[in-house]
Amino acid sequence: MISSLPYLPIDEEFDLNTAILALLLLNMAQNGRGNLVLDFEKIQIFLYLIKNPSKISKILRLADKPGTPLDKRLTYTIESLSSNVDILFDRRKAKLLIKRLAALGFLRCEGDAKSNSIRYALSDMGNNFACSLSGEAANKNYFCSLIEIISKLGPLQSQPTTKLNAWLNTLLKGN
Repeated sequence: MISSLPYLPIDEEFDLNTAILALLLLNMAQNGRGNLVLDFEKIQIFLYLIKNPSKISKILRLADKPGTPLDKRLTYTIESLSSNVDILFDRRKAKLLIKRLAALGFLRCEGDAKSNSIRYALSDMGNNFACSLSGEAANKNYFCSLIEIISKLGPLQSQPTTKLNAWLNTLLKGN
């Protein structure tokens, strides 16, 4: 999206989005048994939900999964209530973020022969980076809010991508 405004919209800031992806991978890449579960499509879906947290409780209801509501300060923002679906359909954005994590040495990948896909997680260096974001950083509150949002996605972690897409389609058609 090209803008004639003299600033970059925060949603497009590359380093911030890289940090968001790192936090997503830190908290959601592995299931309880240690298996990697995030493929490219799930990453896109979860990035969309992180950027649109007001949609998380609706998706959880459609999935018939338990969930506690997010703090209203996280869900009732103009950005959260908008219906910007760029991250869902612009594969280039998500690929750039994944490439950035890989270039920094923060990414680890495993092939999944059953689904013929690649599963993503953080390397040890990536884990250290992501953990540092919620430490004593200047933006601690922002990153802690992101971690809170990501934690609400937990019940969706084991769901197949096809079901996640179906629920998202239902949700988006209703808006």
